[in-house]
Amino acid sequence: MLEDLLSPSQLSVLKYVAVGYTNNQIAAKLFVSEATVKAHVKEIISRLNVTNRLQAAMIAANFLKISEKDIYDAVNEIRLERDNGK
Repeated sequence: MLEDLLSPSQLSVLKYVAVGYTNNQIAAKLFVSEATVKAHVKEIISRLNVTNRLQAAMIAANFLKISEKDIYDAVNEIRLERDNGK
């Protein structure tokens, strides 16, 4: 379903959005610029016909297979970055 609406790159970005990564963090993970991530997020929001990234993340949570381990790892990484002052 989502695979029909989004490109593979957009799906990758959406998975990271769904677990709470910022655009900057997603860019680092995917080795692209933050501007590229922003463009993907904007296009994802448009293609999914939602108004913001939270709504897109909720759709992703319902339709993409995101494991509990992926969510746990993301939360820990985000906390670690926050605690290290990044």
